[in-house]
Amino acid sequence: MPVSKINGVNINWRVIGDRGPWVAMTTGGRRGHDEFIPLAEKIDVKQVTAVDATTAISRKQLKEDVISLFTDDSEIALFYFAGHGHVEDAGGYLVTSDCTDGDDGLSLEEVLGFANDSKAKNKILILDSCYSGVAGTPKSLGDKALLSEGMTILTASSKDQYAQEANGSGVFTSLLVDALNGGAANLLGDITPGSIYAHIDQSLGAWEQRPIFKTNVKAFTSLRKVAPPIQLSDLKQISIPRQSRGFYCLSASKALVTREPPEGGYNSNFIWS
Repeated sequence: MPVSKINGVNINWRVIGDRGPWVAMTTGGRRGHDEFIPLAEKIDVKQVTAVDATTAISRKQLKEDVISLFTDDSEIALFYFAGHGHVEDAGGYLVTSDCTDGDDGLSLEEVLGFANDSKAKNKILILDSCYSGVAGTPKSLGDKALLSEGMTILTASSKDQYAQEANGSGVFTSLLVDALNGGAANLLGDITPGSIYAHIDQSLGAWEQRPIFKTNVKAFTSLRKVAPPIQLSDLKQISIPRQSRGFYCLSASKALVTREPPEGGYNSNFIWS
């Protein structure tokens, strides 16, 4: 995997995949993100593989790839980035191979602008980089996010936090891979941005980095489908004792329990006994 030295730090990086509608870029930081590559190669992503320093990923190239990704009128346009991030008063940046100061990387406001203007039905940014939580929140708006309809942002950390590593891998990316491999699947086997966030958030301790989730969607789209833990035909046969007095609704990812059933009972395929 190619290595570029930026501000005294060796950066491992690689862009993986060979087609859209996903673009996955791993600039890697101090590790190569080998845990993500097998999964990325299974899904439809655009691949730009660097083999030496002469084919390093420049800010210009990354910007062109992002523009190309969000130009199509696709069902899902997803951009994943793992690498170094930089933040200052002017905003956040994705650090590319040709950066020398950090603020000469690709501006997150630019990335957000391309995504917000996209005709894709679902625009998704997943960022595993330090300070990535600043994405989607322009300085002019204070703490308010600016997201067009269909836009979702999931980041490894807040605008003030580092994106941590453990055992040579990014903590966030390791949990992301686990989520996409089925850890975040709902009862029907669908994996959505919301379930991925919930999986990562619940897997981290209270004092660890906090993932940030911002979205403006009417309904979550499924990013991947795996074998469901229970077949729908079996799920419909679940019998809930009426005398338990609790109203149980098996939702997309967990059981929702309220104190009393709604007046007149619950109109569903579930069997009350």
